[in-house]
Amino acid sequence: MQDDTHHEAAPGDKAKREFSQAVENIKAGILAVGEPRPKWTQEEAIAYESALECITHLRAILTAERHNDNPTPERLAEIEAESARLASERRALSVHDHAEIARIRRDYGQRIRAHIAQARQAQQ
Repeated sequence: MQDDTHHEAAPGDKAKREFSQAVENIKAGILAVGEPRPKWTQEEAIAYESALECITHLRAILTAERHNDNPTPERLAEIEAESARLASERRALSVHDHAEIARIRRDYGQRIRAHIAQARQAQQ
């Protein structure tokens, strides 16, 4: 009768197991030293920073309009109000506000791209 519990492992299996165990030991050692676990993922951080940059870019567009386009008093008031709203929105944004970050990146990104396209068209 053949014993199925003792089968030959593939040549690299032992090395793979040892490597995986070493990685797990390193992770456990890092956490044991008291290193805090990350509060957000790299993807969350990138999306958050991107949203912040979208807001900053929009505020820069508004600042340029305010100083270069000689806006009417009504438009100047709109620019000031939107710039203040954007500044407040930027301060309140959290890395965990996934829906808000997605909205900012989508909507403000679209506005920024439209502005860039319009500026390129004006240069031609």
